[in-house]
Amino acid sequence: MSGSPPIDVAIAADEAFAMPMAVTVKSMLLSAAGSSRFRAFVMDGGISEGTRQKIEGSWSDDRLQCYWVKPDLRVLAGLPVSGHVNA
Repeated sequence: MSGSPPIDVAIAADEAFAMPMAVTVKSMLLSAAGSSRFRAFVMDGGISEGTRQKIEGSWSDDRLQCYWVKPDLRVLAGLPVSGHVNA
């Protein structure tokens, strides 16, 4: 492994976007140089435990450390939401 610090990645999803999010991170792992290391900070906007387990299984890679963060979504209440974002 390289002595370089890990690359920090922040990504957010709810149950509806969980699989596209999983594909995004998996693609990152497959495309990165073998010496690259990552820390993924996943903002969990409502991902079921079963889906989370599937995601973690698909991300099985020693170069990835994953941290699940459950944000307080109440602080986002009242923000404008476009048609392509779940409210």
